[in-house]
Amino acid sequence: MSDEDYGYFIKGDPSEPNFDIFMELSNKLMALSQFDPELAKYMISELRSTQDPNSHIVLVGTDGDFAVTIIHVDPKVLGGEDGPVLFPTADEKTIFAAVSREMLEKRVKICEELPDDLGDHEWEDFMEQLMAKVTQMHRENPKTI
Repeated sequence: MSDEDYGYFIKGDPSEPNFDIFMELSNKLMALSQFDPELAKYMISELRSTQDPNSHIVLVGTDGDFAVTIIHVDPKVLGGEDGPVLFPTADEKTIFAAVSREMLEKRVKICEELPDDLGDHEWEDFMEQLMAKVTQMHRENPKTI
């Protein structure tokens, strides 16, 4: 499978569900399940949790090797930093990271000031960079229990 066969789901405004994106990623995960059923199972579970309006999940994704979940938290939880900060997980295929809510809010404001297409593109680029960064951090120093 190529890199484009994998993807991510960015939780947006619950009043405007990204159903098409959700379904597209679900279909890709079904294909992934032929190669790595445990990774696909975890990803599907994480995708379902994004539907909870009280969820702090910002992004759920995979590069085909890792399942990535990124949440937003108060900066105090991160020692005043913006993040991302990796948290220990039960296995090396799962990456759980946190970023500060304020950092995300600043990025949202930047994106909102841009024309719609540009703002959407900027946000997606930011999310892709964030996912790539936490994946690289995990490759260099896996946080497992």
